[in-house]
Amino acid sequence: MFHNPYTDTSFFELLLKYDQDTAKKVKARGCQQCGGELDQAHYQRQPRGIPAEITEEFNVRFSFCCRREGCRKREMPPSTRFLGAHVYVTLAIVLASSSSEKLRAYVIQQFKISRNTLQKWQKFWATRFKDSQFWRVRQGNGQLWHTVGDPIPDRLLGAFINLGDGQGSPGYFELLKFCSPFSE
Repeated sequence: MFHNPYTDTSFFELLLKYDQDTAKKVKARGCQQCGGELDQAHYQRQPRGIPAEITEEFNVRFSFCCRREGCRKREMPPSTRFLGAHVYVTLAIVLASSSSEKLRAYVIQQFKISRNTLQKWQKFWATRFKDSQFWRVRQGNGQLWHTVGDPIPDRLLGAFINLGDGQGSPGYFELLKFCSPFSE
């Protein structure tokens, strides 16, 4: 049974709060390049794939820039909301890329995702994500125990959605936390 996180705006508030907390930790840590202090360099996103009721605050991508002249390295905290430069939020990308007809159809219809966009996501999962160091490390340490031949979104959904109370939301949150380092 598909638990629909889109019917619960508190789920999106949870994602925002988690990203805010992560951003505070990154700022407190300082620049990884030189140890310098970080200045706020957040920017606005116009994410697709979120309920209409979500506040504007959700659209901010947290980012920092080193204050030291000569360094100025940008620090992007991991995000549960955004997967790299993709316009759609991570949750929509995972759900729409699933091989589950019901799940995919719901997300595609709900957010008017084009066939072209869906094909780009499928290519992303099959190439860039699959070939990344991030994925290879997690594969090697057994974090995902489902069938190796399954598409990556299905493996992620299978590994995380049955966590917590069995209703889905805790699992979706864990799945997005798992993917968050890839968002940097």
